[in-house]
Amino acid sequence: MNREQGYKGTDSTGFSRDADVHAQSYINKDGSFNVYKKGQVKLLKDLYQYMLMVGPMRFLGIILIYFLCVNFMYGTAYYMMGMDNFTIPSTGEEMSDFFNCVFFSFQTFSTLGYGHISPITMIANVVSVFEMFTGMVSLALLAGLVYARFSRPNTRLLFSNNFLVTPHRGKDSLQFRFVNKRKTVLNDVHVRVMVAFTESKDGKLFREFHRLQLQMDNIMFFPLTWTTVHLIDEKSIFYGMTPEEIEAKSPEILIRVRAFSEQFNQHIHANFSYSYDEWIWNAKFEKAFELLPEGKFFIDIHDVHNYVTLPKFDYSEGLSRRARS
Repeated sequence: MNREQGYKGTDSTGFSRDADVHAQSYINKDGSFNVYKKGQVKLLKDLYQYMLMVGPMRFLGIILIYFLCVNFMYGTAYYMMGMDNFTIPSTGEEMSDFFNCVFFSFQTFSTLGYGHISPITMIANVVSVFEMFTGMVSLALLAGLVYARFSRPNTRLLFSNNFLVTPHRGKDSLQFRFVNKRKTVLNDVHVRVMVAFTESKDGKLFREFHRLQLQMDNIMFFPLTWTTVHLIDEKSIFYGMTPEEIEAKSPEILIRVRAFSEQFNQHIHANFSYSYDEWIWNAKFEKAFELLPEGKFFIDIHDVHNYVTLPKFDYSEGLSRRARS
């Protein structure tokens, strides 16, 4: 059977079919899309999304820098007014007076106030009111951001480092593996896999997308690892292709995982991709879990990457053209 039969290309990915020799992966390793957008003007909305997506250390760093900058700004304003606008007199030392104003700013911003220093003139009271308002709004926004970050549904799936070409049921197959890094329970897990080939026509490069049929694209429960298998039979786009033919097409494997999270009580999603330099030919995954004497399963999530190489095999006739044991 000719490999041009038995499959149908698809344009349902949402990606462009344009291709270039310098093009990189469609999907980054963190699951985001490899797309740079220019011309977006919704600054506040983008800032909100950024604060939700940024890592925890950077998030805390941004909050700390904002907190310090605002208070030093107001502290400088109080210092420029002069200490005669406050209940404590000048110490005669500029640095000491400046930090007294900065610490007063911290107290006002947090609406704390120890009573050691307070404004006594109209201008000082007006500025302190503005700072108090700034502090209340900032703390309210911070509380909302923290709540949104903790309540936002997300997934922590760990995918194997490599995409394997391995024997399965007497034929060749393509396999990858992933595991849930969290202790949360994921149910009703669905996987969709596509391959993007770089083709050439009339001297112009373009991308062709093909959905890969999986032996099992849905599982009810996901407590361990899941090795996803695309069997290369006569209906597969890869049937009869040699390693050289596949490499020439610069394939990218696009993966979409959807699961129901009992923690968030809603569906979560994850994206991943493999480029051809991450393919391993003639290898199989090692078992990633074991049964303990007390009857419990033990799994080291980092074992999801482990594989062993198999005896050398000749692929010159094409994938699945020769029986595999």
